[in-house]
Amino acid sequence: MLLYLMRHGEAVASAVTDRDRQLTETGRTNNLATASALSERKPDISHALCSPYIRAQETAADLGSVIPGLDFQQVEFLTPDTPTNVFFDSVDNYCELQQVAALLLVGHNPLLSNALSVLMGGTQDRARHLDTSNLVCLNVEVLAPACAELKYWIRPEA
Repeated sequence: MLLYLMRHGEAVASAVTDRDRQLTETGRTNNLATASALSERKPDISHALCSPYIRAQETAADLGSVIPGLDFQQVEFLTPDTPTNVFFDSVDNYCELQQVAALLLVGHNPLLSNALSVLMGGTQDRARHLDTSNLVCLNVEVLAPACAELKYWIRPEA
């Protein structure tokens, strides 16, 4: 399976709640740059999920404005403080139910960086930091520690 992890774009520093933080103009610009770079690779993404937080929804909308056919479903397991084991179980269950070939996830740190670190290196101690508007594409046979191969990493030119 191809697994795409994208961290939301740069967001304002504060809002009434963390869930309500919106993207900055820089965040939107960077998201569109990442979406364009991804689109050039002609990804065949069968399923797309995003966090219910505003900045992740806005990032998903930015991706959808460049890559036709992306239809995002909001899921609670893509929130910042979700434990990595819950993330892996949730993704695994979703993929089994939906028979997913390629899955795009838009979420937050520390969750996505922790998941990337575990998938690539086996532990969260071997940190691989996913910056805002960054996207990684991983080839994943099994959702387990050190079982992913990095295909590419997109960083916006900003």
